[in-house]
Amino acid sequence: MSKIPMIKVLEAARSCITDEKNWAVHEFRSLNKDGVVSFCARGAILEVIGWDKDDDIYCAELAQAIPLDDLEVIRADVGYEPDEVDYYTDYCNFVACYNNTHTHKDVLAMFDTTIARLKSQRKNTLPKKVLEAV
Repeated sequence: MSKIPMIKVLEAARSCITDEKNWAVHEFRSLNKDGVVSFCARGAILEVIGWDKDDDIYCAELAQAIPLDDLEVIRADVGYEPDEVDYYTDYCNFVACYNNTHTHKDVLAMFDTTIARLKSQRKNTLPKKVLEAV
């Protein structure tokens, strides 16, 4: 895992794809004819943490923001039974499939929901003095 805090990684990854021209589907990273670099959700995470790192822990967090109905469709499409999910690989596939089958707005919402949840959890678990220092 990266030494960058989870929230910071996800915020930076989201900023990589905030503009729709920088968002890609079916490719981690691509370069269009105008020289604009774009990333899928996973590619944006890897751009932040390093392409030689594992993105599974970040995908596991993002996958929690995928609406249950969509998650069930993705599971069926990729052939997973609900009790067969492997934490370290399958959540990455769920995030990739969601990125490739949903709108840019949906993908940004996945990041926003996750970031908001993590910030809320952090506020509820860190002592006030620690939060004030951050």
